[in-house]
Order: sequence, then C-alpha cells, then structure tokens
Amino acid sequence: ENFPSIRSPRAVVNFSNRVDDGICAAADEVKADLIILGTHGASGWKKYLLGSNASNLIARAKQPVIAIPSNYRFSPIYHIVYASDLKNLDAELNILVPFSKVFQSVLEIFYFDYAGAESEKMMLDAEKYIEAHQYRNIRLSIKKGILEKSLDEQLAQALNPGNTQILAMFRSNHGWFDNLLTGSISEKMVMKCSIPVMVLKKEEV
Repeated sequence: ENFPSIRSPRAVVNFSNRVDDGICAAADEVKADLIILGTHGASGWKKYLLGSNASNLIARAKQPVIAIPSNYRFSPIYHIVYASDLKNLDAELNILVPFSKVFQSVLEIFYFDYAGAESEKMMLDAEKYIEAHQYRNIRLSIKKGILEKSLDEQLAQALNPGNTQILAMFRSNHGWFDNLLTGSISEKMVMKCSIPVMVLKKEEV
C-alpha cells in the first residue's frame, strides 16, 4: 500500500554453476535496480565459500548490492555512514542524497586523512561543497589515517553499530592483480560488519 510502484514478488530460477553468475544473470533478466544479499555468520571453509560468493557478486554485479548480516534486526534508518576518498564526491552524493532523503537520515562522510599532498585541498573543497548543498543533513568526519592499520580495520573501529544503520561504499574497478594484493575494502567490510553494507560501483575519472 505504501509502495504502489513495487511489482509483485516473482521467483527466478537460474541453473548457473556459480552463485554469483546466477544472481547477476537473474538481476539482469528482471532489470533489477538493486541486489539484496544475506550474509551468514560462518567459520572455516563455510566462511571462505560464503565470503567468496559475496565477494564475487559485489565485484561483478552491475547493480548496487546491499549485504545484510543474518543476525541483523531492522531499525529505522536515521544515520548512514558513507566511507569516501573525497574523489568524485559530487557524483557520488548525487546518488546517495536521494537515498538518504527517503529516510530523512543524516549522511555522515568518513574520510581517513593520511596527510597526502592533496588531502588538505580535498577536505576544504568537500567542506565548501557540503556547506552549499541543499540537503542539510550531510556531515563530514575527518579521521586520522594510521599507516600501521588496514583501512577496513580503521573503518570497523570508527563505526558505531548502535547508532548507524547502513554503511555505504563505492567500489573501485581495480584489476584482478590489485585485488589479489590488497583485496577490496568493500568486500572485507561486508564480511566483518554487523550492519547492512551498501556497495556501489565507483565511476572512474
């Protein structure tokens, strides 16, 4: 009743040998705008298998993916954390702000500053852009980057699951060799985060 434009649920049967292939094919077949994936608290080989399926799906899907932990209990969405490198900020906010407006939620941008050559300018530009933005619920939080810790570790520590309902990330389209060396931060967060994680494809500029 509240969402008259949503079509009736339908089941799609796919006989692909790989889980990610099947889900991607089914999503394309029904022209899906979003893929929602449940993640399971597993260990050992099950954790490896389920993690591989989730990682492969996130890497290959054309659509945004929301991964929801199996033990997550729904609560009203009033705080979304958007982990950003501040590159292509305007284009990414053009996607996330309409989503945030649906819930009238605060959209808090986490940026980890490693004091790089362009960091100060990017932070100043971001602050000016946010100040001028018509959506008044955008916040910028600067975190000190720690070289001795991985970014996913720092992000997990900075998140407050009790006061945040969704973590949003844009995934870079790095080549397989980059992913082999460092892995995708978004995929790591999907497997370790206790709240839903929304992963979108970053437009390369």
